[in-house]
Amino acid sequence: MPRGVSLMRSRQQSDSVLPDRPKGVHEYRAALLSVFLHADPRGDLSGTLEPEKQPLPLPDALKLLKELPAEQAAPAKEIAGCKLANAVLVEKKQEFEPHFRELLGVDSQEFKRRMEEALPTPPDIGAPWVHYDLLRQVFYGGLAGELAPGMETQRVSSAQAQAVPAQPLPLRSTPSAALTNLDECFSQAAESLASSGPESTLDLTSLVTTVDIPSTSTCDFAMLARILDPRSWSLSPFWPASYEVQLNEDRGEFTRPSAENSQTGESWSGYLFEHVEWNWNVSTVASFRNYLNINYEVDAINQRLRLDFALFSCEGSQLYLLEQRRRGIDVDSGFQCVTPVPGSNPPGGPFRLRTVKNIRYTDLLDRQTPGQGPAGAGQFLSYLAPAVVGLWMNDLLRQLYCQLQP
Repeated sequence: MPRGVSLMRSRQQSDSVLPDRPKGVHEYRAALLSVFLHADPRGDLSGTLEPEKQPLPLPDALKLLKELPAEQAAPAKEIAGCKLANAVLVEKKQEFEPHFRELLGVDSQEFKRRMEEALPTPPDIGAPWVHYDLLRQVFYGGLAGELAPGMETQRVSSAQAQAVPAQPLPLRSTPSAALTNLDECFSQAAESLASSGPESTLDLTSLVTTVDIPSTSTCDFAMLARILDPRSWSLSPFWPASYEVQLNEDRGEFTRPSAENSQTGESWSGYLFEHVEWNWNVSTVASFRNYLNINYEVDAINQRLRLDFALFSCEGSQLYLLEQRRRGIDVDSGFQCVTPVPGSNPPGGPFRLRTVKNIRYTDLLDRQTPGQGPAGAGQFLSYLAPAVVGLWMNDLLRQLYCQLQP
């Protein structure tokens, strides 16, 4: 798809039609968006929407989480519980205490006390003991299920279900330049993000949202390489599709090859088609379809990897009732790095990760087409992006926290 193409077609969608997705997916996405928007309300303009298009009220979202099918309920409770725990225990937003208690079945201070008993106290006494990455370890690693009655669900992890690769990962004897410079991902400033500041920020001048998440993992490196491969993004309910594509020689169109140029989890570079989708509520969907430039480098010998991605073109988008071609997102870039924690001896980790994503929505809409939403909807979405994209990233990263034992 050439970047310069300006032709655009729009058509109205029925308000009652939703894409066909597995049972519980629409409810899963709608409930979690409500949790993230309410717990992180910076710039939330959702109240300006018509009532039928507004995100779910938080009490309704928590009720819906409990009614999800078992395979959806476990990850949904982990993500929602982690976000509410961060709001109450880290950001000190006590107004979320009743919702925390409703979901977990225990108040936040009792939950914190149980965490302190189950986990060793970090040696750096001057640092905050509870921070977002620790909470991700507790919730996404499964320990929260042993500490809170509301979290007692059988965890089903698509990442762990694929823990054994079909074939061993290739051993690279000469790391690439990207991997040689991998330590640049883990500057002192990046390390400090784990315990301070929001993971999602919006630049009010450029309207670019940046999600920057330092994290750790005790998973097997082969599984990390496979799950972090962008061709695996479709393991998340927010990605209906993510697969490798080829650009025809005349640069007129993309096609899906009959076979990928490497196994999932191996080094590769080229183009990726991604279809990302999220629910305003259980009856309204927004979706974006993009082509990305991908460079994915895996060094299995030293157990290090780096992913770099950048938008090549936007194929189209759907927002409210309006579908448009070749418009929707004009910035979508970032990187992901993995390396063993300093002092550890691979194989076996643990590993430190840093995930950075930058995104900006195109200002899609005006007031000429009925049902398309408020004017300036690209700007509108940009103000919501810290919560929306933070949710996407937490859903993807949840798969990288293997079972954590007390």
